[in-house]
Amino acid sequence: ANGDWSSDVCSSDLLAARAASPATSQADLYQLVSNYPQLRPVVAANPNAYPQLLEWLANLKDPQINAGL
Repeated sequence: ANGDWSSDVCSSDLLAARAASPATSQADLYQLVSNYPQLRPVVAANPNAYPQLLEWLANLKDPQINAGL
């Protein structure tokens, strides 16, 4: 991975798989929720999501996100 989040090479399927993967780093999970709001529910269910990120997601009060928490 080259860390270029603006690259068009990444398909939405690839991003969703990355958001769901326990191998995805906490920094990358943060980038995903910051740049791709549609992936927030997926990241919320990721076992590698860290407590501060989960708290931030919970504070959004989004029912789809809360389902993943």
